Amino acid sequence: MYIEGRYLARRSTNARDRDALRHAMTYLTSSSSAENYPLFDDAGNVVGREDACALLYERRGAVALAHRHIISPNPDGGVSAAGLPALIRDAYLRWAWERGWGTLVFVAAIHTNTSVPHGHLWLAGHTRRGRELDLRPDDYAALRAIALDAEERMARKARVRRRTLRAL
Repeated sequence: MYIEGRYLARRSTNARDRDALRHAMTYLTSSSSAENYPLFDDAGNVVGREDACALLYERRGAVALAHRHIISPNPDGGVSAAGLPALIRDAYLRWAWERGWGTLVFVAAIHTNTSVPHGHLWLAGHTRRGRELDLRPDDYAALRAIALDAEERMARKARVRRRTLRAL
């Protein structure tokens, strides 16, 4: 499980913040190939670019406008592109709960333009409860451990499903 995180700093004007988010959402939803990648939010709903920008802008932090994450599962771990949204939601919901943050606000897209499907995620600078997210290295370590556990649970379920289907 590979997770990389950075943050998009707040700018001096609201217009620059909105432009930065629009640019990020454009990147998330398009690729150099003919495919387009739909965005989904923390509830699993498909959202458009403008709605995603508004959601993140509404929850911007004082320092971090939003946090950018890339999540790439182990290529041999058994998580497909179709299963990646569930893995992301499971890991991020559990991470927020274990850290005591409440509900996180994010938008993500699954990209399949490499040999390993991966997710690009933008996490708002504030939780739904209004808590500012100032992410530290130990927060990322906890997220990696939680995501790895979620990936292993999904792989176990997939193996059980395959064995059950073979037995039928």
